[in-house]
Amino acid sequence: MKKILGIISLALFLISAVFGIREMFFVGSWLGYSVMLFLLTASLPSVIGFILSFFTKKGTLKVVGMLGNGAIMFLTVVLPLAANIVWPLQ
Repeated sequence: MKKILGIISLALFLISAVFGIREMFFVGSWLGYSVMLFLLTASLPSVIGFILSFFTKKGTLKVVGMLGNGAIMFLTVVLPLAANIVWPLQ
């Protein structure tokens, strides 16, 4: 069961990475019409995958799930929030 959680965490990382890159670079801007779509496709799966990676067995799946989902969360949640605090929109 714990290995399945690791595989799900890895799959969520891949899904959020693919859709995050697609939304960031190819479809629209972060602050355009697709903010909600960006949050649902890039941020939410990485948050769920990061939480699931805590419940997996020790090993490669745990490390990849934590680092991958953590990196995607940093790029899609933490960095935009910090940028909006430092450089507020006018």
